[in-house]
Amino acid sequence: MFILPNEYAPMHPFTCASFFHKNKMSNFQTMEFHLLDFLLNSQTKQELKKISSHIAGLLYTEFYLYIWLICIYNVLLFVLILSNLALTIQLLKQRNMRDVVYMTASTPFIV
Repeated sequence: MFILPNEYAPMHPFTCASFFHKNKMSNFQTMEFHLLDFLLNSQTKQELKKISSHIAGLLYTEFYLYIWLICIYNVLLFVLILSNLALTIQLLKQRNMRDVVYMTASTPFIV
């Protein structure tokens, strides 16, 4: 982690105006530097991985049933749409074989 020199030690680095002017860094650049330094630390990475794995496990156990219900619903919906398509194609084939009416200027619609 970034450590301030002893003359700035009692003050917080984000509130010390002379620190920014002396190092020619803006407030945003300093915060960005501290944040990147914090996130790139290997210990911080390990802790974040641990926390995220616990959160992912918790979410999985809480939503396990709902995930399966959504998957089953999607499969049933796919089968329903596929059967509807097959029945529609079969109906259209029967209708076309029975009575085919060609569209002309006098009959704009197929009856």
